Amino acid sequence: SPYQAVIVGSGIRRGKWLAEAVDFVRDHQEALSRVPTAWFLVCLTMKDDTPENRAEVMTYLDPAREAAPKVKPMAVGLFPGAVDFDKLSFIAGTMLQAKGVAQGDYRDLPAAQAWAVGAAPGLVGANPRS
Repeated sequence: SPYQAVIVGSGIRRGKWLAEAVDFVRDHQEALSRVPTAWFLVCLTMKDDTPENRAEVMTYLDPAREAAPKVKPMAVGLFPGAVDFDKLSFIAGTMLQAKGVAQGDYRDLPAAQAWAVGAAPGLVGANPRS
């Protein structure tokens, strides 16, 4: 593969990375284990960036870690997301509303950009893993 580094990210549904992201990491773990890799996720839990929320959200990556144990991300980004009940299925929207989730856009693009800038030297300057 011609890639020298890879960033893999996903939104969170039911406390997990999307299945497509987990499948990608699992299916390409051999190649990903040989290049610097970073992961990120976007979820509403991070709208309140507390140590407790960070600890909880890090567990959302467990399915990816279990599916691709050879991949060791050198950086992990945790970012708040957005929720628009009109874009969700009736059931998903109803479940979130029942949990007291407020509709809104909590994305923090400057924080995501700062993370990317901070992660870039490790991704670009790192030696490929063997």
